[in-house]
Amino acid sequence: MKKCVEFLIFWLKATDRYYVLVSIIGNENLIFNNIIMTTVFSEDCLDCFFDDDAKVLFHIWKRKPKGDEFRSGLTKVYNEYIKYKKSNPVLHWLADAQLMGVVSLEDQSWLDKIWNEMLFVKAGVKTHAVIIGTDIFAKYAMEKFKKSMQARYVNQDLLMETFPDKEAAYKWFKSSETA
Repeated sequence: MKKCVEFLIFWLKATDRYYVLVSIIGNENLIFNNIIMTTVFSEDCLDCFFDDDAKVLFHIWKRKPKGDEFRSGLTKVYNEYIKYKKSNPVLHWLADAQLMGVVSLEDQSWLDKIWNEMLFVKAGVKTHAVIIGTDIFAKYAMEKFKKSMQARYVNQDLLMETFPDKEAAYKWFKSSETA
């Protein structure tokens, strides 16, 4: 298949920023702000990428998930994390939730009762970052979640943080490796 380059510009309304994605069709690599990532999977509401250089599994919610898309999407990312963790003992989890919207009460309950144990105990996630942009309400909710998880999993050496953009999250990941 002939390789060609396709330039995509996404307007992220949540942050009033432009991102230029350069995708090389044929080998499923993605250049995202000068970082080469491998496309792990792409669905209607969720994309997942792996950055082999920085050891980051990165997923982006493209819109608010409907129905079971939230749980099934997170579970799919979780399964990929387990797979990549086998060959990458230091593996960071990065989520871009800027376009995800508010999580339903039912999904919040699932997060609390099932997901958090899967993520922080079974998968052993140690560094977890979420891009929330500049939304003050999202920041408050994630700060509350972060404090709750760090208290609940105090023996897991869990590091969690929220960021306005991917670059800040990457700097934090790098600093966490030397801490």
